[in-house]
Amino acid sequence: MRRAEVRSGKAFISVAGGRRPRGSGEKAATRPARPVLAFRGILAGRCVAHGCAPEGATMAAMAKLDLLDSVRALRQQGRSPKEIARALAVPPAVVAPLVRLVAAEHSEAGDRSAGEGSARAADLAGCWINRDWANGLTVRGQPGWPGLPAGASNGCDGLVTVVVAREAPGAKLVACTYLVDVFCLGVKDAFGPRTFPRRRLGEFLGQVYGSYAGPPVPAPLDLARHVVFGSIAHARGLGFEPHADFGPAAGHLGPWDPPQSPPIEFGRDGKPLYVQGPHDDYRHILRTLEQSVGPDGFHYLLVAA
Repeated sequence: MRRAEVRSGKAFISVAGGRRPRGSGEKAATRPARPVLAFRGILAGRCVAHGCAPEGATMAAMAKLDLLDSVRALRQQGRSPKEIARALAVPPAVVAPLVRLVAAEHSEAGDRSAGEGSARAADLAGCWINRDWANGLTVRGQPGWPGLPAGASNGCDGLVTVVVAREAPGAKLVACTYLVDVFCLGVKDAFGPRTFPRRRLGEFLGQVYGSYAGPPVPAPLDLARHVVFGSIAHARGLGFEPHADFGPAAGHLGPWDPPQSPPIEFGRDGKPLYVQGPHDDYRHILRTLEQSVGPDGFHYLLVAA
């Protein structure tokens, strides 16, 4: 039998079958087995179930964060990726994803220029999100958003998948997919832009959302931006960076101006909840959380054989 430990500070609950905490109390709510989002062919066959992103899904190590700061500074000086690699004495393959992250940050800050990677509202073909995206979150002042009020827990809480499709010449669409941990780690994975015939949109969405309990629901682009960029801001506050593949897909969301009063409060019931994945360095993630919010400032779920 597989067992899990839900810990909060020094107190912990040992539960069987995979259970989750209800808020910050001692009671645990039944948590069905999480569906595996294989994204058959969409995400190159990767297992991207919650907590199962490939190694490097977070950049929590302080050394990597320091390296990212150095890349930011050198890019502001106009250095090329190769020049940055030489200046920092690291392989170009290490610098390349960090340069993409820096480029994504400019998009997040609301760069409305018409340069490469920018997206115009007029070319939006559609945006979709899983119906239960808001489960466990606190959402204020957005009664028109789909999925509200949030429903009962169904085992996918905390895992949100967003698809944004834009028009392309020749009756085609260009789509990006974002896998978001809204409870803790932010963007766990991203794919795209991918081009395909418009007639295959239904097939594409069926592949992406096939492991959820129901089909996705159309969503305003504003909701997609709040979920993706908002979760990144939340995760950065905890010490985690988005997956490196987010860089090429960031511009597809278009510019985003962070609101002074965000409508979404990330974390489960407002508190970070980390769910261990088989490829995670969970000890390092837990140390990062302890440094950012203290030993009693978060919950976590560890699964052991």
